[in-house]
Amino acid sequence: MSITVAEKTHWKERIAQKIERAIKELVATHDPAFLETASQRARDAAIRTLGGAALDAELETLNRDRDRLKNAVTAIERELEALVEGKPRKAYVHYADSNWSRAVAHQQEVELQRILSQAPLGQRILKLRSEQESLLDTVWLSTSTVQIRELWKNVTDLLSDELSELQKKVLAQPSSEEGSK
Repeated sequence: MSITVAEKTHWKERIAQKIERAIKELVATHDPAFLETASQRARDAAIRTLGGAALDAELETLNRDRDRLKNAVTAIERELEALVEGKPRKAYVHYADSNWSRAVAHQQEVELQRILSQAPLGQRILKLRSEQESLLDTVWLSTSTVQIRELWKNVTDLLSDELSELQKKVLAQPSSEEGSK
């Protein structure tokens, strides 16, 4: 009996949720602040790596000042509108993403991977996230023919890539095609 694409997608999502829960439980049990601390350390390292620590600090100060001033202006505008029209209007606030923010976010992800790889808890989280990222392939492999499984192994070897732990286990089992013979 063949499994449909919708069923494969369902199982991929269910397994991904299970892995996500496992990561949350792992962090909650060992160090509830681990990911938040690692993320902040990664952001700080990213800003240092990009050479913008002083400018970023100044930018944060200016952003706080701007937000404070914007809130004050909005409050006064609403009061004035309420006086004239009897009803306040909502202010439109636009937050533009900058190249600096995108560069920091990218570098932060690089630094986070490095920081996580240095701690046993982080290594476990990275391993689980890696399995999560390869789930769709794993689910499809688990329901594929012998030929597709062999092709996957060959492509992985050709690219000097590694199979995930789940993929290794799936490929070690006979395919549904082999089991029905």
